[in-house]
Amino acid sequence: DVCSSDLRLWVFAVLAKLEVRIGYLSWGHLPNLNHKLWPRLRRTLVARPWQTLRNQIAKFRAADNAIARFNTSFFTGTVGRNASPPAENFVSCNLPDYDRYMRIARDAARTRFSNRGSYTVFLDCYLPFHPDFPVNGIRNVDSEKYRRSMLRLFEQVEERYGREVIIAAHPKANYPSGYYGSRAVIGGKTAELVMDSSLVLAHYSTSTSFAIMEIGRA
Repeated sequence: DVCSSDLRLWVFAVLAKLEVRIGYLSWGHLPNLNHKLWPRLRRTLVARPWQTLRNQIAKFRAADNAIARFNTSFFTGTVGRNASPPAENFVSCNLPDYDRYMRIARDAARTRFSNRGSYTVFLDCYLPFHPDFPVNGIRNVDSEKYRRSMLRLFEQVEERYGREVIIAAHPKANYPSGYYGSRAVIGGKTAELVMDSSLVLAHYSTSTSFAIMEIGRA
């Protein structure tokens, strides 16, 4: 957010005076459920009242040219367009995940797993330890409760479908040894793991786009 701090408001006020051309990148939005109106309002107004007020002030100041407006907003999808701040121009683009997926799909020499088609992949988002959560005032989930819950889920999936679960580790993940039992935890190969899997599990992650693209390719 432009107005998430006094420093940012000051920076954009200076940019307005200097008439610097600036752009905005609206991408990487996490897939989410359509929550009811009141819970959304409660999270916004009750949990972050001052930030909500700052956002409204910044919109008025941008309209009066007191702080810099964006010259161009680059966005991905409808959600990215709707989340974009006011700008003179809007340019649709794609996530790097799309380019990565297409490059891997065309690569005949790409990594292929020996158990192709006989495993389930879990798209990990490092939920109990993600370092961005404390920075953004979000409390991490209880690590041990989360671990036990996920192990129960994986055991049920493996028993029902007769396929092992492999963990596609989040890029920042650094789990303690044996956190997911004896299951393989593989980093840096999420797209490949999705391509060769028979089932995909996820909480929320932009990497679900790999599964959607694989369905489209099939």
